[in-house]
Amino acid sequence: MSKFVVQSFIAAALLFLTTAAAQEVTLRFVFMAGVYGDAFEVLIEDFEAANPDIGIELQGIPYNQFMQTMTTRILGGDAPDVAYVLDRWANAFAGQGVLVPLDDRVPDDYVSQLLDFHWGEFEYQGAHIGVPLTFNIQSLVVNKTALDAAGIDIPQTFEDAWTWDELIEVGRQLKEAGVVRFPFSHWPNSTPSRLSQYLVAEGGSILTPDLSAPNLDNDVTREMLAEIQTTFDDELVPPDNWATPGEIWPLFLSGQVGIQVAGGNFSKASIDQAMVDFEWTYSIMPTTLGTANPLIMFEQSEHPEEAWRFIEFLMQPESVLKLAEISSNLPARQDLGVDALAAAFGDDAAKMQLLMTEQTRGITPTILNEMSSPAWSEIDLFLRGKLEELSLGVITPDQFIEESGPEIERILATYN
Repeated sequence: MSKFVVQSFIAAALLFLTTAAAQEVTLRFVFMAGVYGDAFEVLIEDFEAANPDIGIELQGIPYNQFMQTMTTRILGGDAPDVAYVLDRWANAFAGQGVLVPLDDRVPDDYVSQLLDFHWGEFEYQGAHIGVPLTFNIQSLVVNKTALDAAGIDIPQTFEDAWTWDELIEVGRQLKEAGVVRFPFSHWPNSTPSRLSQYLVAEGGSILTPDLSAPNLDNDVTREMLAEIQTTFDDELVPPDNWATPGEIWPLFLSGQVGIQVAGGNFSKASIDQAMVDFEWTYSIMPTTLGTANPLIMFEQSEHPEEAWRFIEFLMQPESVLKLAEISSNLPARQDLGVDALAAAFGDDAAKMQLLMTEQTRGITPTILNEMSSPAWSEIDLFLRGKLEELSLGVITPDQFIEESGPEIERILATYN
C-alpha cells in the first residue's frame, strides 16, 4: 500500500471520527412523507453545517399511517424529538398530554408576524403547543382554458366568490358546453373539513360552537347534503369521487375536470410535476380552511434545548422560503414580501399571493375551532366514509345525519 493511500485513509478516518465526536446529539425529526422530504433534506444539511454538534435523523411517515404509527411509538416511549405535522395531529397529540408547551420559547416578534388564528390554533388548555411554520389554504383550482372556452368568468376577489349554489350552476354550464368530461370534482381526502366549508358558508357547522356535540340535525345540513348528492346524480362529478380517491386528482391534471373543489396551494407541486397542457389558476371560496402546519416538541425528548435550536432554525425567513419553494406550502409568517414569494414560486407567485390575500379573507373561526378539537382526526375519518356512502346512494341525507350523530357523540366522549 502506497504512503499516499495510507495517509488518505488516515485522514478520512480522522474526519469521520471528528464529525462523529462533534455531533454529540442526534435528534429524530418526524414529518409526513411526500413533497416535504426533499425540502427538509436541504434544510437539515444547512442546519448541521451551522450546528456541527447536532445531527438530525429525518423520518418520514406516510399520511394514512401517521397517527397510528406515532401513537404506537409514544406509548412505547419512542417519541421523536421534533415533528412537523398537520394541524389536527398537533391537537390530537396535545390531547394525549405528550407535547412541550412553547409559550416561553417563541419570541414575540415571530408571533406578531402570524395570522391571529394560526397562533390561536395551537392553544391547548391555556398553553401553545405548536409553532406555525407553513399553512395550507383551500380554494378552487380551475382549468382556465376550459372555463374560458365555456365563456365563464373566474372570480378573483373574495366579494365575487361563487356560493355553493352558483358553483353547481357553473358546473351545469360546463357540462352543457362539453369542454371537459366532468365539470368539477370534490377533493378526495379529509372530506369533513371540506364539508365544513360548504356548511359554514350557509350558516351551519359539523360541531356545536363549544365542540361538545354534533350540529348536523338541521335544514342547512340536509339541504347541503342533498345538493352534494345532486352533483353525483346529475353526473357533474366523477361517480366514484370518494370511492376511489387516488384516481380523482389525476383527472384534473389530465384536463378532464374543469374545477377541483377545495384544492389549494399544495396542488401547485403536482401541477408543476404533471406539466399540464392547459392554463390553470385559483379561484376563491366564500369560506375556507386555512390551517397551519406546526412544529411540535415531545416531552419524551432527552434533548429539549437542542430540539428548540432546530425549531428556531426552521422558523427563520430563509428556511421558510426554501420549504415553500420545494413543497408549495405558504409561509405562516406574513413579513415576507412579494419579491421573496416570487423567488420561491417563480411564475406562479401572483397565484400564491392571491391565496395569501383574497382567500385568507374567507378563513372562519368556526372551521378552525372545529379542527382544533383533539377528536377531529377520528371524526374526519368517520365522516369521510359516510360521505362516500352518500355519494354512492347507499344512504340518504336523513340517514347520514341519523347515523352520524351518535358516532360523533361517542368519539367526542372518548376525549372528554
